[in-house]
Amino acid sequence: MKHAFLFFTLWLAPIALHAEIPVIGFTGAYSPEHKIDDYRAMRDAGFDISIDGYEDVNEMLRSLDLAAKTDLKLIIASRLMWNNPNEVIPHICHHPALFGYMLGDEPRMADFDTYKHRYHAIRAADSSHLCYQNLFPYYGDELLETIGAASYEEYLRKFSEIPLPQISFDFYPIWDYDIRPTWYYTLEALRRESLRTGVPFWAFVLSTPHVGYPQPTLEMLRLQIYSNLAYGAQAIQYFTFRTPPPDDTYDYHNGPITLEGKKTETYNIVRDMNRELHEVIPFFDGCTVERVGHLLEVPLGTERFKGMPRGLRRLKVVGTRGAVVSVLRQGEKRYLAVVNKDFETDLRVNIAFSSPRRPLWPKAFAKAPAASSQSLTLSGANLLIFELD
Repeated sequence: MKHAFLFFTLWLAPIALHAEIPVIGFTGAYSPEHKIDDYRAMRDAGFDISIDGYEDVNEMLRSLDLAAKTDLKLIIASRLMWNNPNEVIPHICHHPALFGYMLGDEPRMADFDTYKHRYHAIRAADSSHLCYQNLFPYYGDELLETIGAASYEEYLRKFSEIPLPQISFDFYPIWDYDIRPTWYYTLEALRRESLRTGVPFWAFVLSTPHVGYPQPTLEMLRLQIYSNLAYGAQAIQYFTFRTPPPDDTYDYHNGPITLEGKKTETYNIVRDMNRELHEVIPFFDGCTVERVGHLLEVPLGTERFKGMPRGLRRLKVVGTRGAVVSVLRQGEKRYLAVVNKDFETDLRVNIAFSSPRRPLWPKAFAKAPAASSQSLTLSGANLLIFELD
C-alpha cells in the first residue's frame, strides 16, 4: 500500500472470505461530509469493499449505514479500536455492512509482536468477522534493511505466525513506464507462502498516480490485475479510490474521485476495468495454480514455462516482453491463462490443442469457430483463457 492511510485494525476465527474474489478500495468512500453519492460512485465503479480510517465510533456507524444503503461492505481501521477494542467493537460488530477489521499497514519485523497483541485483543472482542493486514513488497535488498529481515521469505514466514485468513501485499510495478524487476519475484514468493500455509493471498493495483507512478491506462490496470490472478490472487485491491491529500513526499493526484468526491478520468478507466474483471473472476475464484511460468522474458526469481499440460500440444508467443502462463484448477475444471506482459504492444500467441476448442476470454475470440491450432493476437496486457482437458 502507501503512506496516506493512517488508521488500521485486526482478525478473528477461520471464516469464509467471500463468495467471489472481492474488489477492494483503499481510502475509499468515507469522507467527513458523509455523502451517499460517494458510496454509490464506489459501488457503481465495481467495488465490493471500502477500507477507511476512523477516529470516532459515530463516524464508523454513519459510514456503515451509508455502505448498507449502497450494497458496500467496510473494513474498519482505527487507532481507537487498536487501543480500546472492547469499547469500540461492540458498537459496530453486529452491523450488516461490516466486513472486518484492519491490523495495520506494512509492519516491520520488530512490529510483529504488537500486531499479534492486536490480533488476539480484537479476536476476543469479535470472532465472527475477518481481520486483515497488508505487508511490504520486495523492492530489493535495501527494503530488507528497512523491514529488518534477512530475506523476503523470512518476513512472510514470520508474519504467517499470525493466523490471518489472507496474505496481503502491495506492489506497484509500473514506474516511469517500465516494469520494476522484482515484481514477479514478489508474486512467486507470495504464491509459495500461500501454498505452504494454505492461506490465499491478496494483491494490489495502483489507480492513483504519484511521484514516478504514471497516470494509469486500462492496459496498465490489466497487466497488474491479470498477472496477480494468474499467480492465484484471491482479492484485488486498489490504491486508492478517493485521492489522498498530497504531501511533501507523495504528490497524489487524479485518483478515481477527488477529495471532494468529483469523478476524474481515472474513475471511468477503473469502472471499465472492474466491469471486465467481474466477468473473468469466475475463472479464477477459488482456483489452485498448479503451475505458472514465463515465455520470452524470464524475470528475476521466476521460471520459464516448460512442458505441456494435458490437452495442450504447443504454445509459443511472439512479442516484446512475452507472457505469464498459468495452469489453474477450479474444482473439476482446468484452465490455461496467458497474460501479455507488455501494456503497450500486442502479443502473438500460437497455440495447439489435442482437440478443437475456442477461447473463453476475450469474449471477441470466443465467437470464433473452435479449432485445434490457432494463431491469436492478444492486445496490450490482455488475458487469454482456454479450458484444458
